[in-house]
Amino acid sequence: MQLKIIKGDISTIECDAIVCSTSLNLSPMGQIDTAIHQKAGIDFTKFCTKVIGHCDTGKCVVTNGYNLPCKYVIHTVSPFSHVDSAAHILANCYREAIEQAIYKECSSVAFPLLGSGGKGFTVKKAIDVALNCFEVCMRNENRNITIFFVLFDDEAKDMAIARAKEIMQPQYLE
Repeated sequence: MQLKIIKGDISTIECDAIVCSTSLNLSPMGQIDTAIHQKAGIDFTKFCTKVIGHCDTGKCVVTNGYNLPCKYVIHTVSPFSHVDSAAHILANCYREAIEQAIYKECSSVAFPLLGSGGKGFTVKKAIDVALNCFEVCMRNENRNITIFFVLFDDEAKDMAIARAKEIMQPQYLE
C-alpha cells in the first residue's frame, strides 16, 4: 500500500474508488457529497436514496461510479464528534472503506477528510484518525493499493504531510 496526500477535488480523481461521506439516507449533505452527486448524475442520486436508502454510522455501502471517473463510490456515514466513541467510529469508516476497496479488487482509492466540517472534528483530529487508520492498514495488508488522501486546501495538505512523516514508515509515503 502507498499513500499519496494531495490537494484537490475528489470528484475528479481518476481511480478505482472514491469514498464519499454521506448522510444516513445517502442523500447529499455537504459540499463534497453534493459535488459527487452532481457529477455522478441524477441516476446515481436516485439509486443511492431510493434503492439503497440507508447506511449506518461507521459503516459503508458501495455503488457504481456512474458519471464519475471511478468504478465505485464507497459511501460512509461519519459520526458527530460529540458522540461517545466518535474517534473509534470515524476510524471504522476508514477501515470499512478500505475493506470494501479490497473486496472490489481496487488498485486505488481516494479518501476525503472524513469527520471534519459539519461533523465537528477539528482538521487536526480528523487527519490523525485518518493517518493512524491508513498506517495500521498498510502494516497489516499486503496489497498493492494506492490510497489518495484528497484534502481541500494547502494548510490541511501540509498538516497531513507533516503528520504522516511523524507516524508512518517512509516506504508507505509518496
